[in-house]
Amino acid sequence: MQAGENYAAQPNSKPGDPKFQDLSGPDGKPDGKIDNFDRTILGSANPKFIYGVTNTFNYKNFDLSVFVHGSVGNKLLNMSRMNLEWNRTTESLKRWTPSNPNTDIPRNGFYYSKYGGYVNSHFIENASFLRMRNVTLGYTVPANSKIFQSLRLYATVENLFTITKYSGWDPEVDTKGYESNSTGGQTANAGAGLDFNSYPSMRSFTIGVNLNF
Repeated sequence: MQAGENYAAQPNSKPGDPKFQDLSGPDGKPDGKIDNFDRTILGSANPKFIYGVTNTFNYKNFDLSVFVHGSVGNKLLNMSRMNLEWNRTTESLKRWTPSNPNTDIPRNGFYYSKYGGYVNSHFIENASFLRMRNVTLGYTVPANSKIFQSLRLYATVENLFTITKYSGWDPEVDTKGYESNSTGGQTANAGAGLDFNSYPSMRSFTIGVNLNF
């Protein structure tokens, strides 16, 4: 909370529970209650723009190709963090206690309180990123007409590195795309921007030979 923001006490809340801002009421003004009128948009799963750069460099018999891409302005709900932070990771050691009140990690057991499972800004993260998607270095052996027409040796690395402020495994994920069903599952579009136990993009190494006789 910052100076000037409206905050109303949450019924049945306890010290160390997440705090929610009193944004509005039935008449469009803060009414001293935390209810459905205080819901607000915390971000968009759609980036403001995406970008990519690819290029190939050549020097004598060597060639180097790179592909970099990323996105800017998109947000992710880190549901993995929501489920783990309260009592399953080392971050939980920083949680609120009477002797440790100055922290942004809620108290032990908050997840089972009335407000504990509500989505809030604490778990919405900036998912902008820059990723070195592909790097390939090759060397072409001078032609030898008696043995082969061309010979190229190369090595490729996929997902060499990623630069991001996102605290999860991978900012380029969307793992909450359930099929619609009678139990209330979500479609992929409705579940965009949710990271729940996602598997990160693999880093892979490839060594190859292109040989023509």
